[in-house]
Amino acid sequence: MSALPMLAQATEVASEPNWVLIGSIVGAFVILAIVLMFASKKRLGADKTPDKAIEDASGSKDAGAKALEDKEQLSLAEIKVAKREAVSADKSKEELRELRKERRAASQTDKAIHEREEAEEKAKALRTAARLVVTAPPGSGKSTLLPLTIARGLGADSGRVIMLEPRRAAARQIAMRMSAMLGEKVGATVGYRMRLESRVSVDTRIEVVTEGVMERMLIDDPTLEGVACVIFDEFHERSLTADLCLALSL
Repeated sequence: MSALPMLAQATEVASEPNWVLIGSIVGAFVILAIVLMFASKKRLGADKTPDKAIEDASGSKDAGAKALEDKEQLSLAEIKVAKREAVSADKSKEELRELRKERRAASQTDKAIHEREEAEEKAKALRTAARLVVTAPPGSGKSTLLPLTIARGLGADSGRVIMLEPRRAAARQIAMRMSAMLGEKVGATVGYRMRLESRVSVDTRIEVVTEGVMERMLIDDPTLEGVACVIFDEFHERSLTADLCLALSL
């Protein structure tokens, strides 16, 4: 009776699977598969000939050189396009600048013609009227173009033109401007006189003087012998000396 349970227990133990043996077999197959895989890769690498390797390397080099050449050509094309656009922009700016110059010159020419016509009308009016009041906006040539036109209209033998200018700096600048318009130096056809400074000559026909000089001229010679016309510039500023000179000139 005691031997039967022992036999049954041995049968049950023998029927259980041997997991250790199964694991060992599976591990061996895995290792074999890995070894075969590495061996096949090595054999494929060994099958590539040196010539093939050189050809592949040469092809890679050629492809790189071609890519670099394409990039350089693209860069050159971009540079050419940029230069062309810059030249076009500069040309457009230059054309616009020239157009503005032409328009400015045409505007100045039209303005000069209009101013000359106005000055000639005033010079003609002085032939029939002893006194003339001129009003015009700033920059219309009242202080520069009008005296020159009056002097030319009166003639070379008629006498001098005296223009009273209240400020010393303005008298000097106006005389210089009129001389520049004639292409001459100050003291030739146009000159100026002020206290402690004088730029006139025997050929001077237009004298720009300050109030003190004008007052002295009228005191020394009330008839202003040799003077054909007296112009009071900027008379709207008014001063006692300018009013006195006007009263003595009438």
